[in-house]
Amino acid sequence: MTQALVFFNAQSGREEDVIKYLRTLRQVREAYVTFGVYGGVARIEEENKDALNDFIASKVRRYTDEKGENPIRSTMTMIIARQDK
Repeated sequence: MTQALVFFNAQSGREEDVIKYLRTLRQVREAYVTFGVYGGVARIEEENKDALNDFIASKVRRYTDEKGENPIRSTMTMIIARQDK
């Protein structure tokens, strides 16, 4: 399994909407609104790097709400290199 942290910036006040959407996706293990440079972060898990890339490109970056708008302004993805248990 490949895991990544996806940090995102959203339209002002839309961070909670993005988090609610992300939490509906089976690949999203955790999602939180944050303070600082980014408005939120999600931990995502997929079978491999290609599937992770496809998921982020199609489900995260291209998300549209009920009005057909995409509140996500930018993302930064950090692939988790190692997870010690």
